[in-house]
Amino acid sequence: MSYDIRDYAKLGLLYKLLHVENPEKPSQQDIRNVQGELVAAVADARSGAVDLRNRLESTGALEMRKASILVRAKLEAQWLEK
Repeated sequence: MSYDIRDYAKLGLLYKLLHVENPEKPSQQDIRNVQGELVAAVADARSGAVDLRNRLESTGALEMRKASILVRAKLEAQWLEK
């Protein structure tokens, strides 16, 4: 388990990482950027699936969760055999 926020993004757990030059005192442009990204994230969430499929099907997840996806597929195949 990693506590690096970039790893969460790679696994499909975050919508997007944003860079803010000075988080303690963000500029007006930083604030507008964050507001725009929040609106985009809500729109994306409302247009997509209502389950957690993104954690396994996003581009980042397909790369970073190869082993988990393989294990799930093998378990499903075993389950369907019986």
